[in-house]
Amino acid sequence: LTRHTVAGVAITAPASWPNAPGPARTPPDPFAPAGVVSQPDGFFEIKLARVALANPTQQIAAWIASEGRQAKLDYGEVGPSASRLVALPAGWSGVELTAQIEDELDYRQRVRVILCGRAFGDQLVVMAIEVPETVASAAPGFVVALIAATGPA
Repeated sequence: LTRHTVAGVAITAPASWPNAPGPARTPPDPFAPAGVVSQPDGFFEIKLARVALANPTQQIAAWIASEGRQAKLDYGEVGPSASRLVALPAGWSGVELTAQIEDELDYRQRVRVILCGRAFGDQLVVMAIEVPETVASAAPGFVVALIAATGPA
């Protein structure tokens, strides 16, 4: 593991996971600039952003709505998970959604989309995690550790 810094946010994640600026959005994302840390094969992606803290409840709700819309564009059908696989660490609040990827051979893989945020002093850090459901269910502690090891850079 190593400390990655992207978009003003630091996260402890595997050293082999590259980080990059997040994609541009239309309309512009109020949480821009955002950045991404991801597993090289795209199995596990974490989008991070940091903004000045104003009203954390409203800001996290806006993040969830924005990223939820993006997940629908990326996956099609997205909905609330029947049960959480990943319990958010203390201080973090958010939701866990379920989506599905279908490849050219009609293979379907379920994906968990975890959208959450946390206030750190006068800053708000938000993150969107996309992880295969099999990984989230087999290693929820790993996902929780990634979230817990995230904060302002």
